[in-house]
Amino acid sequence: ESFYNSAYQTLPKDILPFLRQETARATSDVKELEKQRKSAAQAQRDYEVLKEQIAKELEDIRARRSEVAQEQGEYVAIGLGKDFGDQADQYQLKADDWLTKRNTWLKVISVVIGANIILYFILLVGHLINNNFTSPDEVFTIQYGLAKLALLLLLSYVIGFCSRNYNISYGLAATNRHRKNVAEVLLSALY
Repeated sequence: ESFYNSAYQTLPKDILPFLRQETARATSDVKELEKQRKSAAQAQRDYEVLKEQIAKELEDIRARRSEVAQEQGEYVAIGLGKDFGDQADQYQLKADDWLTKRNTWLKVISVVIGANIILYFILLVGHLINNNFTSPDEVFTIQYGLAKLALLLLLSYVIGFCSRNYNISYGLAATNRHRKNVAEVLLSALY
């Protein structure tokens, strides 16, 4: 019993300070833990605010990028439309010039053929009416026929050359008009 009594009396003296230290330490750990929890909660709130700000800035950047791309597309579409329109006008002028040249040479060949036919009938009718009148056989010799054939071939080549260049220029004008229309459609699609 004396052991029990002595242990009971010394127990509060020896163990009580230890328990107080443990309680104080646990209390300081709880306080420290509470402090860290509050700090973590504040950090999480700061993180959420920062996250929202960054998300908003990112959305603004994307919107601005889209606006810039649209503006660049507008400038390109306007520029291309103008360039293609100018080229179409230039090619149309060239096509009209080639058409005028072709029609002129076609008139020349028609005059040459028509003049020969008229001359032949004048000589034929004149010879039938008056035998003293020059015979068509005297004017329309093989040499004359070959010279006229060479002239007609040359004129035919010139007409073909003018027609080919007219078709090329007109085709380029039509292509550039289509390109201009596409550029204008792109511009209207951007709005």
